Amino acid sequence: MLKLPEDMTFEELLAEYNELKLGFGGLRTKDIMRKHGLEDEIHYRETEGYIDLTPAEIKELEVDKD
Repeated sequence: MLKLPEDMTFEELLAEYNELKLGFGGLRTKDIMRKHGLEDEIHYRETEGYIDLTPAEIKELEVDKD
């Protein structure tokens, strides 16, 4: 079962994104949607400076912000 992008480490995000970018066997609609979700999460973590944090640490910081 696939993990949600929010539950993946930054390395996992990049690995899956790069795999989808190669497009072996062609990309289906769900693959393109997955790729866009990964791009969004990568951009979010880069923008917020969360690259070195685990998903649990990011969730904890987000709860503390509210």
